[in-house]
Amino acid sequence: MPKKKILYQEATDEISSIIYEIENNNVDIDQLSDKVKRVSFLLEYCKTKLHDTEKYMERMFNENTDEKKWFLNLKKLFEATKSAFYGIIIVAQNIKF
Repeated sequence: MPKKKILYQEATDEISSIIYEIENNNVDIDQLSDKVKRVSFLLEYCKTKLHDTEKYMERMFNENTDEKKWFLNLKKLFEATKSAFYGIIIVAQNIKF
């Protein structure tokens, strides 16, 4: 059976959910290792997705000079998304076990 494609928003939601569970001691020791591995995988997935999207946007911006204003607005939205993701990383790094 093919694996389900992960959507960026689903990944960040799952990261937030796991962080919440860990911070509130809702994860027993038997699950903790699996949860930490899952967060690590999802963080790497999101970083790769952001990087690939940023490179694509830069290429499109440079190729489509007539639509630069549209791409500038899109880039602002992308930067806000990227900032939110890095906020999640900071929270994940500060989890106290």
